[in-house]
Amino acid sequence: MRWNSQEGITLVELLAVLAIMGIIVVGIISVLSTGTSSADRTSSRQELQQEGNLIAERIRGHYLENPSLVSTVPAIKCGPDQQIKITVASNKAQLKMDGVIISEGYEYELTEGATLCRDKRSPLKLTIKKADQKFVLQTAFSKLN
Repeated sequence: MRWNSQEGITLVELLAVLAIMGIIVVGIISVLSTGTSSADRTSSRQELQQEGNLIAERIRGHYLENPSLVSTVPAIKCGPDQQIKITVASNKAQLKMDGVIISEGYEYELTEGATLCRDKRSPLKLTIKKADQKFVLQTAFSKLN
């Protein structure tokens, strides 16, 4: 058996294979990383949307309470017994309805609907933020008499 046989892999061929394998591995890791971060963003967005739906349902439930109350104030104004006050805490981390916390743990910004009126159509626009994600809840509350 001869030790100086010409068969085998040269160092250049080995380096070329390692370089190609490295490029393939980097590509796979990049795709997996992008997919994971996309899934995280989608999950965070969905969480904000569910919180928005929960807030809307809590306000809606309170809005529709006491249907026997009929205001004597004309529909242009809203009587004090027909008002629902929505407030955001000074640190923007709590959302309150008539002084009771209905949501916390996110950053809230109320741009429309600080006072809802049971006697007339009342719009609400609320932005809920968490990290770099945000969800805008924009709706209106009204009931038929």
